[in-house]
Amino acid sequence: MSNLRIVRAGQHALTLLVDIRENAERELSEDTLLLTTDSYSELREHATESSTHYFLGFEDHMPFGYVRISIEYGECEIVGPYLYPDYNRHELQILLIEHALNFMHNQKVRLAYVLVPMAYTGSAEAYSSSHFEDISDNAEFIKRWHDGVLAHRPIPNNTRLFARLLDSEPQLTDSQ
Repeated sequence: MSNLRIVRAGQHALTLLVDIRENAERELSEDTLLLTTDSYSELREHATESSTHYFLGFEDHMPFGYVRISIEYGECEIVGPYLYPDYNRHELQILLIEHALNFMHNQKVRLAYVLVPMAYTGSAEAYSSSHFEDISDNAEFIKRWHDGVLAHRPIPNNTRLFARLLDSEPQLTDSQ
């Protein structure tokens, strides 16, 4: 049985995060990459923000993927998870998502959301399994999105918006 663990990553792991993301996106189309690709300098900038957190997953001693969260005004944007192709398994995606959700709970986050490109069918399934709702067609939420705190973040074409209101109790995964 393998040993799975997730650690919070800092600036020292940026090269590894870029490698994971680039390998995860190797087979995606150019228009999908425009949405998801952060340059090394953008990752470095995010890593210095106190509201941004990276969680890096390991199976035994090998890194398998990461997820990034950015918390602002009690709301949290999730980016990822990105996994090396050899580790692209549903349960590892969920493990990273659930770890991020538990961290958000401790930070008193009320709403978590993620933009998922249509090409990322596995990620969409993982978020649905983690009790996120696809609200891409919810006109009232989208109106509030554009009028409110999140007005600076448009919803690109060919992208689905998933959101989850967080409970007062942390979500426990099978590994906890």
